[in-house]
Amino acid sequence: MPFVAPDTYRQEAVQFSRYLISEDPTPAEVDRYARACECFGLGESRADPVLAACIRHPSWIGLLDGACALMEPHHPLRRKLAVLTAILEASPEHVESFLPPSGGRLRCFLVLATSAMLAGFRATVGLPLLISLRRMRKAP
Repeated sequence: MPFVAPDTYRQEAVQFSRYLISEDPTPAEVDRYARACECFGLGESRADPVLAACIRHPSWIGLLDGACALMEPHHPLRRKLAVLTAILEASPEHVESFLPPSGGRLRCFLVLATSAMLAGFRATVGLPLLISLRRMRKAP
């Protein structure tokens, strides 16, 4: 009997994939993501305020990813993104997204430098957001 991905995993996979590679995952990738989340005990996102915020506001994924990278590197958001990254990277449909840019060393360096600056910006803007979501979790 085939595994049917719950809607929350499907929604996570689509939104996280759009954040990671700006493309939607295939149904097989969504299925693999849901199975991997179950296997690694990552559960559904509604219980965690950070994951729930990412589902409600997909534009916050990058901000919260950057903030979690600094403050909570083992947060379920980071773990779920790592799982999906591995699935997408191993998929022939998305292999181009993980290859270095063509155009020589200078272009590769510029892409790397731009990515580093963007990651720093996201982490800086995402820190207050992460702190406020943490406080919401602790509030009675």
